[in-house]
Amino acid sequence: MVGYHLVVQDNLSRWLLAIPGVLILVSFLIGPGQIMWARIRWENIFYALTEQHLLVIQHRDRQRVQRYLLKNLICCKKRKYGKNQVSYRLSFNDQRVVIVECLEHSDLFSGHLPDIDDPVTGESV
Repeated sequence: MVGYHLVVQDNLSRWLLAIPGVLILVSFLIGPGQIMWARIRWENIFYALTEQHLLVIQHRDRQRVQRYLLKNLICCKKRKYGKNQVSYRLSFNDQRVVIVECLEHSDLFSGHLPDIDDPVTGESV
């Protein structure tokens, strides 16, 4: 409505009609679009958690297994998408960040992660 008002009543450029559309697209990509993208990626990745390692296997390249030592875990952040879905962002020393997406029983996963202290609150995560 704002773009239409600016073009029709104020005789501004017709390109202003595109601004609300772009804002709607960007807000979709920031919000529900991330959940849809995570769901698509979820089909192509496999995670395995052992007592000492987190193993990440990409579907397109089953021969390559990435190993992350759990003793090198320095930060663990989680993001809830609803009552049952959680994604974890795991940071390791000298390795890239691993995002474990859309876990449904996250308490089983987090129970096997080592206790680390949150630098902000000083509490165990």
